[in-house]
Amino acid sequence: MSKLQDLYRSHGQSPWLDNLQRGWLVDGELARWVVGVAVVHDALLAPMAVVTAWGLSRVVPAFAWPAIRAGLLTTVVLCLVAWPLLRGYGQDPSIPSLLSRDYGTGLAAALGAVWLTVAVWAAIARQRSQERSLDPPSPD
Repeated sequence: MSKLQDLYRSHGQSPWLDNLQRGWLVDGELARWVVGVAVVHDALLAPMAVVTAWGLSRVVPAFAWPAIRAGLLTTVVLCLVAWPLLRGYGQDPSIPSLLSRDYGTGLAAALGAVWLTVAVWAAIARQRSQERSLDPPSPD
């Protein structure tokens, strides 16, 4: 028997289920959330990502496309991670040190660093693509 199984059998505690509200499992709230997230992703987010990528691929030069894709993906992930902090979820007035930072400024700084990196990457890629186009073809 594992330590987790022993903890559950002896004390009725589960590190996973105890963090969910038991009522969510009983009344189907958790199932509605799981299905709802899948529907929103498939009906809204995935098509938006495809349309955005298609539109940007028409505008962005080929040498910069990998850098732009990486920047967009990083931006989306940073915004998703920062969302609960920006909204102040879990903030408790009785604990002033909890969520005490300026998360909006932190997110802006992180996004600035990401897009500065994208710009440098795209500039290097442009330079390399120009150097390749100036090189004489090798004799075969």
